[in-house]
Amino acid sequence: MVEHRQEFQRELEAIEGKVIELFAMVAEDLPGATEALLTGNAELVQALASAGAHHDDGKQDFRFQARLGARDDSVLAKSRRGTTAEQARRNERRSGLPSRWRHEQRSVAECWDGLHVPDSQDPQLVARLVGTSHGHGRSGFPHTTEGLLLPGDTAALQATARHLFDLGGWDDLVEATQQRYGVWGCAYLEAVLRAADGQVSEEGS
Repeated sequence: MVEHRQEFQRELEAIEGKVIELFAMVAEDLPGATEALLTGNAELVQALASAGAHHDDGKQDFRFQARLGARDDSVLAKSRRGTTAEQARRNERRSGLPSRWRHEQRSVAECWDGLHVPDSQDPQLVARLVGTSHGHGRSGFPHTTEGLLLPGDTAALQATARHLFDLGGWDDLVEATQQRYGVWGCAYLEAVLRAADGQVSEEGS
C-alpha cells in the first residue's frame, strides 16, 4: 500500500513540475493580451502547479480504485497494464460508481479547504483548473453531493460538496474566473495543465 501511494504521489509531483516547465516554454510566444496576462506571472504559474498537484485527489475514492482494478489497499492513478476492455467494463460495473461520475469533481471538494489558506494563490482559479482538468465541468457536473461522495465521508467534505455542487458555488466560481481571466485566458491555462498531465503520462513518470 505504501509503495503504491508513493508512486501516486510521485506522479502528482511530476505533473506539478511539468506544468511549470511547459508554462515557461509557451508563455514567451503568446500574442497580445494573452501574453500580457500570462508571461512572467509567477502567481499564475503557481496556481497551475497547485492545480497539477491536486487534480487527481479524487482518484483515491475506493469506488474509483475498484474501477481501475486496484487490489487490496493499493492506490492507482490509471488502470493496470494489460487490462482488457472486457475487464474494464466489468470493473466499472462492480465499482458502484454512478454513471458519468468524474474523479476531478471530487478532487475539487477534496482540495477546497486546503486552497483557502493564508498567502495561497487564487483558490477559485486553482479549483476551476482542478475541476476542468479533463475537459469537463465548465457547464457544471452531472452529480450533486449524494452521487459524488460516500455516506461515510466527513461532514466537512459533505458540506464543501453541498456548497459547490448543490447550491451553485461551482457555477459562480466558473463565472467569476471567466470574468477575472477572460474566456481565452482560462482556456489557455486549462490547456497547459492538460498538456502537462498528458506529457507526464506519456513519459511514464
